[in-house]
Amino acid sequence: QERFLAGNSISLKVESTKNSAESAKLLVTPNSGVSAALIQGGVLSTDVDNQILSLGSVAFEPVWIFYRKNLENRIDRFKDIAKLQVGVGPHNSGTKEIAKKLFELNGIDIDRSSNFHADSYENNLREFLDGKLDALINVNPEIDPIVNRLLHEPNARIFELKHAAAYD
Repeated sequence: QERFLAGNSISLKVESTKNSAESAKLLVTPNSGVSAALIQGGVLSTDVDNQILSLGSVAFEPVWIFYRKNLENRIDRFKDIAKLQVGVGPHNSGTKEIAKKLFELNGIDIDRSSNFHADSYENNLREFLDGKLDALINVNPEIDPIVNRLLHEPNARIFELKHAAAYD
């Protein structure tokens, strides 16, 4: 890859960041030296998003909403989930930002509710398995170890969003 880029007069220097918000900040900061980044779609604020040009998509990652099996038939809408103890991934993560936007569309501010818990994916999983969380949200591919673990967890169910196309 580097040889191909160099052959086309393009130099490559990889910069690691913690999340998409940090990558975007580098993109919009003059003289940061960053001119391209991989950013999770849907996680940036409008003002930052308007300063960036997308060259395309690499992949699509689903929004997984897992909940406890014993809550089956009691969860039908986002407002039902908002009454539960919900893990939303780490602060400033793509998962938390997407969760925030989904709940805002339903009139719920997750930052003002004590029901939503921002923590590492590992801690969210542990608390879910220990019964401290009723639901958790994760935006990662199916091969992600935590998503994969929950897909095989007998006491977990996947929330079915009946009107998913409306959120597209």
